[in-house]
Amino acid sequence: KIITSRKTLNHCGSLLSEWRKYYSETEILELCEWNNSIPKVWFRADSKTLDKITIEEDVAINRHPDIDNYFYFDDSKYGIEKFVKNGLIDVQSPSSGLIILPQYSFL
Repeated sequence: KIITSRKTLNHCGSLLSEWRKYYSETEILELCEWNNSIPKVWFRADSKTLDKITIEEDVAINRHPDIDNYFYFDDSKYGIEKFVKNGLIDVQSPSSGLIILPQYSFL
């Protein structure tokens, strides 16, 4: 029996069948839900620029809990249109920022 629901519609039956060999139905639904979610687009700015950024009242900005200067907007399009296209911030994954942070160095 293959699970079918709104959450699994973007996943082919053969993939769901393969997952059933390794995962419970609950885990499969969680995977499908995660796969169907819109990913966060992370941004980076230097401290001076980040302190100067003003946002509209209805837009939320969320800072990375561990890495300074990384954040995402609840509305990524807003961040791209208002700040990236004006050269104020960059789109960058926090994982790529770990390479240059000395406190996370593995050497």
